Amino acid sequence: MGGHDHRNTQSKSFSAWNEAELTHERALFIANRNSVSACFSLANYPRDEPVSQYEGRTSLWSALNEGIITADQAKVLALSAHTAALTWAARWIAHYTLRLTYERAMLGEQGGTVAEKTGPTVGGAVRCWAAPNGGWAWIKKVNKVTVTIADNWGRGGKNFTRNIPFDKLAGVMTAADVAQARAEGRLIETETGVGFYLHDRTPDTDTPAAAADTAAAETTTTDKDATAETVELMRERLREGVQVVVAPLLYPTPAPIAEHMVRLAAIEPGMHVLEPSAGTGALLDAVRRNTQDVVTTAVELDAQLAARLRLHSDDVRQADFLQCGPELGKFHRVLMNPLFNGGVDIAHIKHAYSMLTPRGVLVAICADGPRQNAQLRPLAESTGGWWGTLPAGSFLHAGTNVNTALLVMRAP
Repeated sequence: MGGHDHRNTQSKSFSAWNEAELTHERALFIANRNSVSACFSLANYPRDEPVSQYEGRTSLWSALNEGIITADQAKVLALSAHTAALTWAARWIAHYTLRLTYERAMLGEQGGTVAEKTGPTVGGAVRCWAAPNGGWAWIKKVNKVTVTIADNWGRGGKNFTRNIPFDKLAGVMTAADVAQARAEGRLIETETGVGFYLHDRTPDTDTPAAAADTAAAETTTTDKDATAETVELMRERLREGVQVVVAPLLYPTPAPIAEHMVRLAAIEPGMHVLEPSAGTGALLDAVRRNTQDVVTTAVELDAQLAARLRLHSDDVRQADFLQCGPELGKFHRVLMNPLFNGGVDIAHIKHAYSMLTPRGVLVAICADGPRQNAQLRPLAESTGGWWGTLPAGSFLHAGTNVNTALLVMRAP
């Protein structure tokens, strides 16, 4: 519930309790719609049998209904509780108002949000969490604060539309940008029609392979066949450039979540950063995009993924992270998206926490299940960190609809 909504609710409750003459029935009616509770000791609220002698925390409604307190006593307790709640709400509204003012000013200095820097237009495209992985989604419609794009859950199903807020866009291409990319031969549409990928350059025309491709195209019997072969060739080159790797239980971290995790980690130049069970290295990629002069270590069991990680990371260990010990070292920051199957994420996160330097920070994704809530959530909160549930469907693009959470843990 937002601060303003919370304040409005508390104000209405305060006004209801603050009536001049409050009958027992009216007090019961109001208390039934409130969440106020208190402890009622025998010393402060004496009562004779058969009235309940329970002294623990009880709702005002129960205390009134059981004859532990009177309507006037309930009024005093309720007004005190709602006054404190209103003070709390006012403080947080002021805090967030100042924070928004500051962030708007910072965005203004940087030229605004992505959508403000490059206004979305129909015929253009956007990068966002629902776009093709590593690609762009066509803009179907531009609304007041959102763009409408097509999606199909990333699995080639029937296309449907989805609205993405401007502040969730990671990149914007104008219709002119798209037209230029198409003219340069760098634009490859997805087979589902929801978007496209971009080559980083126009395919070579002076290499032996390119010459053979051209000759093959010239010998095709129809223009349609030539076009089909050319498109397939470009798709093949795109696949080679992207180097997509498929591994069991590999669910890469979506770029917006990775960027958010990097911000939570507050990484500074010179720090040593670890990504256990790194997979494609999406988290370390986000680290390098946002912070210069960091030392990165990745641990990955899959040989093909480990080889890919060596192209960018300072230190890559092909190993089972749970088998790694003190020889791996200590780290100022750990960012991780571990395996979830069988609750193994709990062991991975606890093991990674043991590798933090003093005052180090761990930011992790985990399954939002009962075991994780019972073991990881209290651990995160007890270290001065926090726990938050991620939006439903955060990993649908990777082929799983598991409920996930984001946690922060801090070393003493």
